[in-house]
Amino acid sequence: MTPVERLEIIKEQNRIRAKRYYENNQAKILKKRADQKKQCTGAIKCIETKCNCDEEKPKETPKEKPKEKQKKSKTMLSQEESSTQLKELIENENSHKFYDNNLKTLVHILGCDDFNKCLKSAKTVIYKIEKATQKKDPSKLYSINSKKGIYQCILKLIDTLEIPISDNAHKLYENRFEIMNTMSHDQTKERIQNEEVLDFNVYKQKVKVFFGESSKESIIISLYELSGFRDNLNVIIVPTQPKEIDKNFIVVPSSKTINLKFILNDYKTSGKYNQDIINIPKDLSKEIRKYIDNHDIKYGDYLFGKSKLSGFIKKFNDKMNLPVKVTINKLRQMRVSNVLNNNPSVEDRVKLGREMKHSTTTSEKYKRKIKEI
Repeated sequence: MTPVERLEIIKEQNRIRAKRYYENNQAKILKKRADQKKQCTGAIKCIETKCNCDEEKPKETPKEKPKEKQKKSKTMLSQEESSTQLKELIENENSHKFYDNNLKTLVHILGCDDFNKCLKSAKTVIYKIEKATQKKDPSKLYSINSKKGIYQCILKLIDTLEIPISDNAHKLYENRFEIMNTMSHDQTKERIQNEEVLDFNVYKQKVKVFFGESSKESIIISLYELSGFRDNLNVIIVPTQPKEIDKNFIVVPSSKTINLKFILNDYKTSGKYNQDIINIPKDLSKEIRKYIDNHDIKYGDYLFGKSKLSGFIKKFNDKMNLPVKVTINKLRQMRVSNVLNNNPSVEDRVKLGREMKHSTTTSEKYKRKIKEI
């Protein structure tokens, strides 16, 4: 593929992203434009989002803005400008935070805030990244994962914002990213081989004894045993299945003889697996109803509150003084390990993957040794 062909592909991808961003945020964009127009007072002449306010004071002459500075401002691509442009093209908030943090790190390492200039010499940039020490701890070099993220960020900048560099420089960055990515995989593989998790059944019983059968802690762990949730248990209580498809719900029918069910619309792999309806067994349905009554939770409220549960789960597990730290990701590893360490059939592995909402090969990456306690 020639540089011109690659550039055309990138331009087309950017046009598609920009169109999708506008369609998803049309109301917000139009409001912003309206607010900009309101800033003009007195005799106003506004064209789209640019406002020219006619005032008595004399207008600035071109001499007050040197041509050299105007040209420099147009060609400069700062960290702040890069972050703004990427935000318009990246819909996922976590992805934008990832790139934003790496942009700041890159500026710190290179001592340069104009990516159009400072990324041209790939050899110099790579040398500085490999030799750079951490800002928080100057005695340490950046980790392999950190450097992988930095190179990924550089490639994103070049390909998305069309930074003018040579094909050779682009290949050097690609090669360095692939090296860091491979080394990162090797590190992860070695760590997984030596890592241990708790047996899910034993752990669940310990939580129930420590906090009580109908406690928030016990119910949460029972739900993680039921399905491979990530941090998406911020569900709204409703009496019947809603038509909305952008939030997560728990259906609690008014008749207490009917079991509950989850309606998951918003989760990491929803684009592949679509809406997921999870039926809650009878005993667990009774526990959840009891929890709702005890805490006077009503329809329209969040079952466990609106906030994410990562912090809460880590905090209550720390109280138990377990031999292995337990987080949401560890819960997922524990659940997978309990199945895969017991010689499951192909059908069971496929079923597990669907419950975890990822592929069977991804399940293998979650597998750990079971620690005896």
